[in-house]
Amino acid sequence: MERLRLIAQLNKLTVKERLEAIARDQQHPIQYYPPEFATIETEQLMLLDRSDKAMLLLKMENRKKGPWKQLALRLRAARDLAFLLGEDNGNDDDVSRSTRTPRQ
Repeated sequence: MERLRLIAQLNKLTVKERLEAIARDQQHPIQYYPPEFATIETEQLMLLDRSDKAMLLLKMENRKKGPWKQLALRLRAARDLAFLLGEDNGNDDDVSRSTRTPRQ
């Protein structure tokens, strides 16, 4: 019953808000959520901040197949592409890449 209530609440959210809630949920593993929640456009993934992307990837790291595994692969690819293009929308307190000193 709790799961059905949570899913009903999540269905009322935008895709971005839903992913943020799933990423931040420390009580439930990723498979707790319906697989259709993993069907997301890449553009929606890119709206997440760096910490939410990282938390989602951690939740999905043990998935071997299925929609959550596919989402993890797409999220990694999108994150890597954003990094290469300098379009990372990280909202953390980290210093921007352009001001970092390269490691020796």
